[in-house]
Amino acid sequence: MLFGELSAVPAVGRLTLHSQQRIDQLLEILDTDPPSYGSTLQETVPNLWVLASREALAAELAALCVIEWDNMPLAFYLDFAKQMWDESRHAAFYLAASVSLLSDLKAELPAAHPLLDDIQAFQEEGTGLPIPREGNLYEAMLNATLIERLVILHHDTETPAVAGLERKINSTLWDRRPEIAAGISVVQMDERTHARLGHRWLKFLLPGRSEREEAIQDARLMRTMLLLTSCAHHGEQSYAHLVSRVMKSVRPAPSVAAGRGAVGLP
Repeated sequence: MLFGELSAVPAVGRLTLHSQQRIDQLLEILDTDPPSYGSTLQETVPNLWVLASREALAAELAALCVIEWDNMPLAFYLDFAKQMWDESRHAAFYLAASVSLLSDLKAELPAAHPLLDDIQAFQEEGTGLPIPREGNLYEAMLNATLIERLVILHHDTETPAVAGLERKINSTLWDRRPEIAAGISVVQMDERTHARLGHRWLKFLLPGRSEREEAIQDARLMRTMLLLTSCAHHGEQSYAHLVSRVMKSVRPAPSVAAGRGAVGLP
């Protein structure tokens, strides 16, 4: 019941936000940075179980695209059905990998480290691994259009992730755990296909290069607003209040000079 265990993980800390724009600093809603992949188990194992929740989002997003968009070619539904399957496997793999490393992580952590109690609880009860309060950002993607999803997930996330996975595959952490490196290699191969399918369907929906480029820029501008839907859903501040705080820091984007009248968000 890997996904059952993951969905039961309680929210911890104040609202955390995974955002390239770092609006977490603007909103002052981070207790600590989200766990990032590193050279130690203390850095990497929490990153793996948080990745499991992110991969679960990708599976849910692919499912949303299938059920919400009618009258697309059959190949569209086949592509996203494959992605659903792939991302579900990735979520299960990352969670299983992190769980397999918990004992090693406990041995590496200093005494009285807060993760020790979380790990002990998980090993005894099957729940308790801490993840960001916003969960897997489901609300943000639920409110996005198909084109916004193709840009944010496939174009801006899946494509650059392929190169980033190479560093993870070659980590010295896996010298004695080659099965984890092999699993990440499979994830990398899958992500390449996801990046291609995102490009293919974005080009199908927007055949003109200029209209695709404009749609990409528009989706990037909307990214912060979409992320705030998850923040508002899981946090203590309303969406209107969060948007108001973000808008106070808007700055002219390069597109303004081009006459499009857009604004840049932090």
